[in-house]
Amino acid sequence: VYLANWFRSPENPQAYAMYSTVAGLDVLDVDDAFGPFEFVGTTPDSLGDDDIIINEFLAEDLQVKVGDPVRYAYHVVGSHGELPEVERTATVRGIVKMTGAAIDKQLTPTVKGITDADSLDDWDQPFSMDLDAVTPRDDEYWNDYRATPKAFFRLETAQKLWPNRYGTYTSVRIGIKPGQTIAEATKALETALLATIEPAEVGLAFQPIRAQGLQASNGATDFTGLFVGFSFFLILAAVILVGLLFRLAVEQRVRQWGLFSAVGYAPRQVWRLMLGEGLILVVFGGVLGAFAAIGYAQLMLYGLKTWWIGAIGTKFLILSIQPLSVGIGVFAAVATSLIAVAWGLRQLQKVSIREQLVGVAEPEAVAGGNVGRRERQWSRVIFFVALGSILGVLTGVIPPTEAFSGLSWAVVVFFLAGMLVLTAGLLGLSGWLRGDDSQAVHGRGAGAIWRLGLRNACRRRQRSVLTAGLIASASFVIAAVAAGHKNPTEERPNKASGNGGFTLVAESSSPILYDLNTPEGRKTLNLTAKTPAQEAALAAMHVVQFRVKPGEDASCLNLFQTRVPTLLGVPQAMIERGGFKFIGGGVKPWDVLTASQADGSVPVLGDMNTLMFGLKKSPGQRVPVPSADDPQHQLQIAGMFDGAVFQGVLLMSEENFLKLYPERKGYQYFLVDVPLEHAAAAAELLETDLAEYGFDTEPVAQRLARFLSVQNTYLSTFQSLGGLGLLLGTFGLATVMLRNVLERQAELALLRAVGFRPSQVALLVLAETSLLLLWGLTTGTAAALLAMTPHLATTGADVPWFSGGLLMAGVALVGFAAAGGAIRAATQVPIVATLRGE
Repeated sequence: VYLANWFRSPENPQAYAMYSTVAGLDVLDVDDAFGPFEFVGTTPDSLGDDDIIINEFLAEDLQVKVGDPVRYAYHVVGSHGELPEVERTATVRGIVKMTGAAIDKQLTPTVKGITDADSLDDWDQPFSMDLDAVTPRDDEYWNDYRATPKAFFRLETAQKLWPNRYGTYTSVRIGIKPGQTIAEATKALETALLATIEPAEVGLAFQPIRAQGLQASNGATDFTGLFVGFSFFLILAAVILVGLLFRLAVEQRVRQWGLFSAVGYAPRQVWRLMLGEGLILVVFGGVLGAFAAIGYAQLMLYGLKTWWIGAIGTKFLILSIQPLSVGIGVFAAVATSLIAVAWGLRQLQKVSIREQLVGVAEPEAVAGGNVGRRERQWSRVIFFVALGSILGVLTGVIPPTEAFSGLSWAVVVFFLAGMLVLTAGLLGLSGWLRGDDSQAVHGRGAGAIWRLGLRNACRRRQRSVLTAGLIASASFVIAAVAAGHKNPTEERPNKASGNGGFTLVAESSSPILYDLNTPEGRKTLNLTAKTPAQEAALAAMHVVQFRVKPGEDASCLNLFQTRVPTLLGVPQAMIERGGFKFIGGGVKPWDVLTASQADGSVPVLGDMNTLMFGLKKSPGQRVPVPSADDPQHQLQIAGMFDGAVFQGVLLMSEENFLKLYPERKGYQYFLVDVPLEHAAAAAELLETDLAEYGFDTEPVAQRLARFLSVQNTYLSTFQSLGGLGLLLGTFGLATVMLRNVLERQAELALLRAVGFRPSQVALLVLAETSLLLLWGLTTGTAAALLAMTPHLATTGADVPWFSGGLLMAGVALVGFAAAGGAIRAATQVPIVATLRGE
């Protein structure tokens, strides 16, 4: 180990040897260890922790002999670049003659700028030294012996006094057997090393470069999974619409199906005939849908490159059509639609042939039977609402471990809570429609006509419930997506939030060795306030400094998969301070970084988006990250932040960081705690005075906004899917209402004949439309808000209540407009011709 030391004699404190080097001697055997040295006087038989061997030159300088004590002082490297001095005392156990191994210049490793200098005055040392204290004797020794050690300790003593994070040895000296040449010894050593050392032990690792490149090109975000997940309710709405439309077609031709049965066709044959007809329709629709899907995908790519470019940050997107994927999509659509068709035919099997021949498409309800069914229906409603509410609340505290296919349990519970509450709302509508409708509607005027219109929804209960379900499914998507927006600029510094109570985040291109919080560190870095504003900012500022092991960006801003993320070494002061919001964390989640693992693994923390989307990991799993000694080293994920500024990196304790990466010097990542009113002055001061380190600051809220811009952009993208679902819902509503009017032409004609005005007939149809439309909107929105309760309760939740309310109001207006065709048809029913047909 090369050290700059000076030695003093206790008897003569002014006598010292400046800038000496010492060596740790491995004393395995006294004769072998001291054999190369020739001593003045008695040869020492052993060395203790407080013993030292010096050479003749140093003994002459200090005027000491064997048995005398000497004091030696040296500098130790502090954690923030400081060099405190330590002084100790040792007893001289031997004096080595200046011959043989004692003057071997190779005992000290080569240090450029030091050992290759012609004189001590030419040293290019990286730290300040008092070169004026160099004596002619020091120059004389340097000219003759260079950095040859003047003193020798036991190896264990040297390792204890001068530990080094780069290792405890600077060289290994290998002896040659008697009669063996250097070439033979070298060959034998090479053979032994190659036979016993694994490649990983010397930092050599073989990696499949092509496979890793292909894996990275797959992208960090699974767009397929995201779109399928958020399109679930849209797919549900489409399936309901398919079943509803086919059900309407069956009801329109129920006499035809009854005639087939009457002339001898078996019920199963009739069912197969109808199912075959449905299969032809869905296959044809699936093929058309495949071409429409390609066009829609191209439109989405255009949107991602223009309107929603914040989600990907690049315009270089090209549509790649995979025939297999298109085929799978067509097959899934056809299979799902065929199931919906079969479901639409189910009710017809309960109707007798006689009833089918007269046009009855549903079995008649048993008088008085609806009361018991209604009670059971409301009990189901209460159960589903209670269960959905419980799951909705648990969404924010349930462990975020993986459930299946990369989805976390929190995400799964979110969808479960939404579906349960949505189901409860539709069951509630069904139970209300099951109510006893034998009582007459009393009253007069618009109120009575409105109640009569609501009663009409009971006539085709299943049809009404399905129509409301269409609207509710699409409303759920829109409300949930809108409620998921977040704006970190609304968050003031808060210790329990994503900013952790910090105002600024900074990074430097070059490591900073000194403490930015101490006067000594600021003085060394020339960090001085120039204005009163900077002076106030400097006085109120506290900086937390992190060590950095550079890696790949694992944040949402990187579209490609990340293999080796950037690592931060967290100082102990930050672990004790705590802060930030965790998912499923304990009382002191930061303490997991210093907890010892049974298997010896290193625990790390990461942001949820980094782990689940960038690295595809969850707590309890491991991330392969090579260390200085082990290319196959793995880190243990011990916890997750919830939307923190640490997105894209993993955090470990500084102690573990230095063990794994001792070569990383200084600090390159900083969090600044300063009042908001002093943030601008603090940023200006740091960037100006630390410009030579490439110091760059950014408001924490602004960095969080960049991270969340991706999430918010995705949410805007998914809102377009919800809009498509509402388009399906309003189309289904218009279809159902028009069908209802056509079925009730005789009733409407009779109402007109007995004196109802066209406006009153229109009000009847509008009342039924309003019930289904508003019930669907309310149910879907309430289910979404309940499922998003944990998010709505957090700081920074940026729910667009006003624009969302306008959107829902617009949807209601569009729904009423879509039903305009049914209202117009109801008011234009020919009275005489219709009644004469009856």
